[in-house]
Amino acid sequence: MTEKPAVPGLAIPEWIHASIELMCLSLMGAELAMKVRWMGNQAFFQHKRSVIKSIVLFIMIIEALVVLGRQTSHFRVTRALRPVFLIDNHYCKGIRRVIRQIIQSLPPILDMLSLLLFFMLIFSVLGFYLFRSIKSDLYFSTMLESFVSLFVLLTTANFPDVMMPAYAKSKWSSVFFIAFIIIHVYFLMNLMLAVVYETFTRIEKDKFRKLLLHRRKACQHAFRLLVTRNAPLQLSFRHFQGLMKYYKPRNSKMDNYLLFKTLDLKKTGFLSLDEFLNVFEASPLKWKPKRQDVLWFTRLNGIPLKVFTGIHKLVMLQATDYVINMVIAANGIWQVLEASAIFEYDGTGTAAADIYGWVSVAFVTFYTVEASLKIVGLGFYEYFGSRWNRYDFAVTLLAIGGLITEQFHFSFSFVTILRALRLLRLFKLKKRYRDVLGTLFIILPRFLSVALVLVILYYFFGIIGIELLS
Repeated sequence: MTEKPAVPGLAIPEWIHASIELMCLSLMGAELAMKVRWMGNQAFFQHKRSVIKSIVLFIMIIEALVVLGRQTSHFRVTRALRPVFLIDNHYCKGIRRVIRQIIQSLPPILDMLSLLLFFMLIFSVLGFYLFRSIKSDLYFSTMLESFVSLFVLLTTANFPDVMMPAYAKSKWSSVFFIAFIIIHVYFLMNLMLAVVYETFTRIEKDKFRKLLLHRRKACQHAFRLLVTRNAPLQLSFRHFQGLMKYYKPRNSKMDNYLLFKTLDLKKTGFLSLDEFLNVFEASPLKWKPKRQDVLWFTRLNGIPLKVFTGIHKLVMLQATDYVINMVIAANGIWQVLEASAIFEYDGTGTAAADIYGWVSVAFVTFYTVEASLKIVGLGFYEYFGSRWNRYDFAVTLLAIGGLITEQFHFSFSFVTILRALRLLRLFKLKKRYRDVLGTLFIILPRFLSVALVLVILYYFFGIIGIELLS
């Protein structure tokens, strides 16, 4: 943003950004120096990622020194390699995993891409000889134009512009384009998608298979070392506790005991080899004391106890959930009608707008009363122990903030949007919908890693494009 070509108003002199870059690169160099000291020279230079990082660091330091010495920028395509330092750290292991999997799956994908380009080259030659005689057809005037035009047609970006001059000359030319679209767009592109999916799935399965086998071998080896000669098929808690002091040093003795009892499926007081093989899956488990189901207001007496008991019974009724869901559905229907009326009549500043505003206040008030009754009836910890309740509370709190903001004549149209977010609660009504939403949250971290990889690719090609075309 501050280097040439910089964002208008953010440009700084070359010596400033070159000095900042050198300082950051020096920190990277210090990190690599400590890594060499820790790993040793031989292990460090056998680690491919560290070697690549060292080479990139050396080139970028030389380039920064040149910029600092010349006091002017030059052709700096190496800036596209800066994400290397971002990827190679502990917090971006998900990004590294995605990039590694992409690189491992490249051979079959490149084979399919070569096949696609081969067929496209054949059609380019055919298109050039078929349509070059048409003077008004600039899409097939040369071999290069023919290939580029069909490549763009593959993306359907200029569909049907590329066909019109040839089709205007002869309707039989449509056979050529129909054949191209069927073979490339509907067959080869879908086949490439299938190859990508199959390759990624196979690599993922192979990786987890190897990991599972590696873990089983490690468990078998550890089991043989932990058992005694008197009981070679049973592992006692004392030896299991000694193992956990090294594997999970932060675990308390109670955590290790509960983990041992979890693995002891046969309730014999000892672990067999088959039970011990599950230690990797069970070790991430966490335990906390189970609270007694005693409501917070049970120590009260008289009228307060009766009032709070009644509120608790009210919020626990299934009919209460039905009423809340009906109100949420009515809120969604009202928003559709409200949006249609605003689009059709533009009721800004009219009595209709006042009605819409009061209806918004009514819905937000209902949600506020609902949250308040549940907090009182269930208790603070019980209410906020549910993710759905935390979600409802956050949406309601934001909606209240939006209403307060509107009273100070600040436009906050997001109140309506925030009310619409409550519609997601209707996913609770059907198990299949809950499963879909739960699956989405499970795979969301992987989606985030893929999205960051896309951003890195955009940055990489964006820097190259700036240097070549600016």
